[in-house]
Amino acid sequence: MKKINKKSKVLIILISLSMSLNLSGCWDSLDIENRVLVKMIGIDTAKEDDRVEVTVQLIEIEGAGEEGEAGQDFITVSTTAYTIEEAIKGIRRKTGRELYLGYNQVIIFGHELAEEGVEEQLDFFLRHPDINIRNHLYVAHEEASEIIETPHLIEELPARTLELHILMDKGRHYIADLREYMMALLNETSDPMMGHIMKEEGDEEEESFEVLSGSLFKEDKFASFFVFKESRGVNWVLNPRRVDGAVTIQNPFDEEKGLSIDILDAKSEVSYENTTPDELKASIEVSVVGRLSENQVRRYQIDTTENIQQLNHRVSQSVANEVIAALEVSQEHEADIFGFGDLLYRTAPDIYYKLKDDWDEVYEDLEVAVEVETEIRRPGLRR
Repeated sequence: MKKINKKSKVLIILISLSMSLNLSGCWDSLDIENRVLVKMIGIDTAKEDDRVEVTVQLIEIEGAGEEGEAGQDFITVSTTAYTIEEAIKGIRRKTGRELYLGYNQVIIFGHELAEEGVEEQLDFFLRHPDINIRNHLYVAHEEASEIIETPHLIEELPARTLELHILMDKGRHYIADLREYMMALLNETSDPMMGHIMKEEGDEEEESFEVLSGSLFKEDKFASFFVFKESRGVNWVLNPRRVDGAVTIQNPFDEEKGLSIDILDAKSEVSYENTTPDELKASIEVSVVGRLSENQVRRYQIDTTENIQQLNHRVSQSVANEVIAALEVSQEHEADIFGFGDLLYRTAPDIYYKLKDDWDEVYEDLEVAVEVETEIRRPGLRR
């Protein structure tokens, strides 16, 4: 075996040392016990001029489970500052811990702040390296801080309750995340939406909060809260696959009784029937597949062709009414949440550029035909 001479050994050592200089180290590492997890962030307008109040819901990492769930009660901390970054550093000084934002899933804006505009506050979340762009956005009915500070009747960690709402009620409410909101906001003609959340008043032990329908924005400013049928009307068009639950209609045999159709699947298509500038006309087509989940009138025979067609028509009319209700609210506020302007740009760009500067007025008067087709596939059997 060939021996390595002294010069070669020195050369090998020098090369190894020079290569190690390029290896990244942990110079900025922080022990895990010096961190706390942030699960919810609330932003409100502060009493002082030009300041914001930031409220965070915190859990200690050692009290968290594998998925970040709390093994103990949460704590909330608030502070006011000129910027969110300054407020986060103020909370760090109060707690003596580094705030880890990578687990945060919900950002709530106070009603007053949302009316003034949220674009300045969103800049922090878009720049921060730990923030997930899938954070869900809500507008509080009043102040965001009261939602963050309110415990839930069942869950030890209120943030977990919101996560469950997002999973279970995604078809009933409009759920927007940071990415979806910014994509709509940056579009020249489209307008964004957020969720809507409200504190439920009651005795101290019964206080909780409720996720409601949705919040309409004109550019970055809050414009209106949606009611349930309007919010689901938006979902029928923009997120038909998310729609679940039931459509309840009057029973044709007895108008005072109800009949529920459980939604199995839904699809939608938005198009233009006419792109002439003076006669611009759009259409929304929705197809719904469902099954009978409840019939309060036993004598009503659901399995006949005539009755099935009658039910299909009634469900279609109910869905169409929800879409029209959402459309009317958005046109009233000149907020193109359905993306008709963007669709015109993709299908008839020459017409789009002629109308772009006056799109708010064009959208307010845009004629939109709504057509819904329903197919009840499973009439069901009673045991």
